[in-house]
Amino acid sequence: MSLLPVIAFLAAAITGQQGQAVRLSIADEPGIERVEIRFQNKTIPYTHAGQEWFTVVGLDLDVKPGSYAGDVRVTRNNKVERRSVKIDVKAVKFPVEVWALKAYKALRRGPVPAVIN
Repeated sequence: MSLLPVIAFLAAAITGQQGQAVRLSIADEPGIERVEIRFQNKTIPYTHAGQEWFTVVGLDLDVKPGSYAGDVRVTRNNKVERRSVKIDVKAVKFPVEVWALKAYKALRRGPVPAVIN
């Protein structure tokens, strides 16, 4: 077994933004039966395709920006190996409309429109 894929896996930090999905993968190695990640209190399985195992992890909009650790569990020859991965979540500014109280009161006095844009 080569340690190069393990070192590359451990050294790499994955970066994504709030509301995005990030792709994680590891190289297929002899004896690997199953791979999964424990992230944000969820267990997410990897899929085996060709020469790699991969998964997609969604970063919810309400995840605060920062660094998060994921616990990758690789089952090989009926033994579980644990590997760490760091996922950096970057902030995204979402457009928000702020209604002034005066404008809200003016709307309440007049007829209520069917749709407010």
